Amino acid sequence: MELERPAWTADNSSTLSPFLSRIKPYRPPSTFSPPKRYDVVEEFIQHVQQDLKKLEDRSSTIKVRRNLPFGQSLAIKKLSQDKNTIIKPADKGSGIVIMNKSDYRDEILRQLSDTGVYCPIDHDPIGECTRELSSIVNSALQEGIIPKKTAEFLVPNHPRIPVLYTLPKVHKNWEHPPGRPIVSGCDSIFQPAAKLLDGLLRHYAKNGKSYIQDTE
Repeated sequence: MELERPAWTADNSSTLSPFLSRIKPYRPPSTFSPPKRYDVVEEFIQHVQQDLKKLEDRSSTIKVRRNLPFGQSLAIKKLSQDKNTIIKPADKGSGIVIMNKSDYRDEILRQLSDTGVYCPIDHDPIGECTRELSSIVNSALQEGIIPKKTAEFLVPNHPRIPVLYTLPKVHKNWEHPPGRPIVSGCDSIFQPAAKLLDGLLRHYAKNGKSYIQDTE
């Protein structure tokens, strides 16, 4: 993968500034902690923490009134502890689907067996992806395309492997519902880059001939 050079350079500040203004918000979370200068504020925090601790200690002795009959509460508890059952929201509507874990697993394996979509690998590629991403980001940093904070944001220190799960399409088949595959990429190696691209492309999407504003 090669980094495509832009038509402008860092020396062309008039062209570069609109781009930089859109990528400035993308930076690592702040680790700043304000100095403890005001004793009265620290004392107030301690009192609040003490009150919360007392409330937590009392919560074990407080009786909570059930909003469900005892039989239903017991059934929900047993169902949540059943290791052979999967509970998922339906793909459409607001329904809840309860299905055998074996059926859920078989559907995922059926989809993964489609080599036209998925390709099995024999190793974890996170290390290779991290090195390639770091090389691209460092090149962009050296050429003045992105600032240092954005470069730090784009390369996560401890990326998580994305997780595949499915939502049952019960509107298609009640007994053997196909699953809508969803890959959860939260905290993955490419999530920061995806956030940056989404923010940049959103600027151009809004200026297109046809655009539908998403709900915030």
